[in-house]
Amino acid sequence: MRQLSNKLDILSCFNQNYKLLFSGRELSRKTKQSPQTTLKYLKELSKDGILFSNKLIDRVDYGIKDSLNAKQMLVLMETYRSMNINSELKIFVKEALPLCDSLIIFGSFVDGSFDKDSDIDIICISGDISSVVNNFPREINVESLTWSSLKKSKSKPLFKEIVKKHLYYGNVVKFVEIFGGIL
Repeated sequence: MRQLSNKLDILSCFNQNYKLLFSGRELSRKTKQSPQTTLKYLKELSKDGILFSNKLIDRVDYGIKDSLNAKQMLVLMETYRSMNINSELKIFVKEALPLCDSLIIFGSFVDGSFDKDSDIDIICISGDISSVVNNFPREINVESLTWSSLKKSKSKPLFKEIVKKHLYYGNVVKFVEIFGGIL
């Protein structure tokens, strides 16, 4: 299980943009793993068809490969990231998710910079969660969208904020396809 966790930690470095490239040293720093451990998992992820490598003069850069294996691991990584939330958010997701297709939580609750006065920023895909929002003790800003309207909003500033800091719940495969631009 620890091996999978280490691999998902490496893939989490790409969560802001699946098309980024990182050197092994950068990934080691970001994941707080030793360079040897990081290199071991980078080799395994490359062998499994999830990452590709570009050899440069002074380093090797790694990126996410355009493959089915990569897509499956990104879905797993996004799901793994979404499991690590505070108890208040867990309650909200548990109550709201059955009422819609998917939820995207973004902003201060994702990066942990929220305080007692912070609101929760949410995009609700194909559903109505107003009953949960109205009964929740914290202020919640909800934008309700369909999958097609979400896809069309890629150039808007809100979309760019979501890509930077997000947690996906529900149809994670669809999120990876829309936000990732791969496959």
